[in-house]
Amino acid sequence: MAIRLQLPQSETRLVIMLIVLFLLSRLPLLGYMPLVKDEAIYAMMIEEQADHPTLMPTFLGYPVSWKPPLFFWAYSLVPALPLPLEAGYRVPSLILSLITIPILFRTLRNMGASKPLSFLTLLIFTFSLPSVNPSVSLLTDALNFFFIASSLWLYTEPKFGPWRFILAGMLSFAAFFTKLVIAFMVPVLAFAYFYLNDRRTVKTLPFLISLIFVPAAYLANMALLSSAGMKADIYSSAVEAATPFWQIETQLRVFTGSATIFMIGAGIWFALSILGLMKHWKREKFMACWYAMIIFPLITGTFMVWYYLPVMPAVAYFAALILIRWDGGDKTDLFFMLFFSVALMLSISMIAYEYKTVYDLYGDEKEAGLILAGKENVAIVGIYAPTIVATKALTELRASGSILDFGWVVVPRRMDGEVVRTFTGDYWSDKYPLSQGTQDGFFADLFRKDTNITKFDYVVVTGDFAFSPPGSALIYNKSNITIYRVG
Repeated sequence: MAIRLQLPQSETRLVIMLIVLFLLSRLPLLGYMPLVKDEAIYAMMIEEQADHPTLMPTFLGYPVSWKPPLFFWAYSLVPALPLPLEAGYRVPSLILSLITIPILFRTLRNMGASKPLSFLTLLIFTFSLPSVNPSVSLLTDALNFFFIASSLWLYTEPKFGPWRFILAGMLSFAAFFTKLVIAFMVPVLAFAYFYLNDRRTVKTLPFLISLIFVPAAYLANMALLSSAGMKADIYSSAVEAATPFWQIETQLRVFTGSATIFMIGAGIWFALSILGLMKHWKREKFMACWYAMIIFPLITGTFMVWYYLPVMPAVAYFAALILIRWDGGDKTDLFFMLFFSVALMLSISMIAYEYKTVYDLYGDEKEAGLILAGKENVAIVGIYAPTIVATKALTELRASGSILDFGWVVVPRRMDGEVVRTFTGDYWSDKYPLSQGTQDGFFADLFRKDTNITKFDYVVVTGDFAFSPPGSALIYNKSNITIYRVG
């Protein structure tokens, strides 16, 4: 007799199982990593919004335009929790991602997926790096995808009547003001869903109104940028810069980086999804439309696996289809269980490998930041290392309620050590052209933070620059991070 996997018949039990597995896979990672790259900047921006909300988010007091304000406002409302520094800032992402799981389950069921298929899809989704990373990171993606998933659920939920489309549109508006143009996937998918399943709905007034919300958000953001004296089309410029089709070598490098990180975190599921797509796309045209949007993270998300979060449900869906759909029905026999178990372990191993690799890259930046926390008259000069800055500043904020003034000069990697030597010797040197704030909302390559400090007691050099400030004593040296006490 064939051995089969018997899943509970209750949808509530299936969702509870997914929630438990979600928490078991996320909680150990919540505070494991330092605040890396964007996380470090976002944490400081959140604190600035908590202290003084502004329509244009700020970093170090300078207005910045790389993300709209909604994410920073929302996360600034979360009270300080008695958790490790990093975990405290990431809890909202964990909660939002957790709530998104039952929302996705209901959406799949509304679209006609069986209970086993919906469960397996979300199980694959749960154990993939594009899903794990944003749920335990301080990034805009968890909130953004919560809005996107909620909007799609409302579009597919007929029991709420036709005016639910207005609320769905409002959620897509909020999605835009969290992570900008990725929100356009909502009206595109909503139109595709009803065009393929119920074309009469496409002509109804509430539905047509709902499609306007994202374009309206785009125009509103342009007006907001213009009112702040910034380029109204700044995001379009950023997208064009990320997709230089006319520079084949550059675009190949972007594509390679995007595909590499995706293969690390979702390789086995992606391979299976290709097979599932080839076999089932004619019967699953809407999910195929959702899957097709994978082209956008592939051409823009260099080594940024969280860019794949909005398309990962479709990837997981076709991977699940190829595993359980045989002879027109769902088959969960012994072969399925063995194959799925091996694939799951491979996925978990790759996620663990990725997290260990990233920790090894940034763990020393956190250590340096902790050494500097509480020390006055600090200057940080060299390549971009925001983990040091944020760890120092936020540790001080947590301990005393305020951040000590510090100096910070960011030097591009392409420039030689003479630039670093110049600014460690004279912080206010005008030898090189640099930015004292932001240009059209973005930081220039060579950036210097304003400060009231006239004499520095500690100088931090980030990057491979073989020199030390005159009359200084070395107190830390790891991973091209050196800290000197001066005088």
